[in-house]
Amino acid sequence: MPYCANCGQQLTADARFCAACGRPVAQPQPVHAAPAQAPASQQPPEPVTAQATPVETPQPAQPPQPVSPQQAAPPVSPPGLAPTPVAPPPHASGLPQRARTMGMLCHLSAFAGFVFPFGNILGPLLMWLISREEHPFIDHNGKESVNFQISVIIFALICIPLLFIIVGFFLLFALAVYAVIAVIVASIRAANGEFFRYPITFRFLK
Repeated sequence: MPYCANCGQQLTADARFCAACGRPVAQPQPVHAAPAQAPASQQPPEPVTAQATPVETPQPAQPPQPVSPQQAAPPVSPPGLAPTPVAPPPHASGLPQRARTMGMLCHLSAFAGFVFPFGNILGPLLMWLISREEHPFIDHNGKESVNFQISVIIFALICIPLLFIIVGFFLLFALAVYAVIAVIVASIRAANGEFFRYPITFRFLK
């Protein structure tokens, strides 16, 4: 049962004022119950899609390639024996190395004339006589060298009388320069395997 908040007088349930002090009685506020919230609709859980992991198909094993005995191990020389030398590749001219070397020496031996008299003839003549039967290329270059040096001697003898009119000195100098250059060119051609022929040459040996 309620009481007056001012004087403490007991009040009736429906009294609006206190009978003793006349103070209005505060009416209790109705309490409205909050409407119960409807339970949230439970949505069914989304199905989890399991991602399938691709499975690699095992490849069949490759059979081992056969290895030849030559590839399996390098050739080994028997103990106590030297390894077999590898032959050099053939020259573009098709001539053997010795033939080209001897053909070149048939021309270079003419420079022996700067060492002793008539060495320009004796040098090529000696080289030609020693090795002319080994190869036709050597025989050709030996004859060309000997013929050219004989021709140079003949031209020099012609220039000697011209020394009295001074022009012979210029001719002998030009002849010496020409002979040196011609011998160098012939040597290079012979080393390359070419059949060289001297210009302005009397060919006594054929």
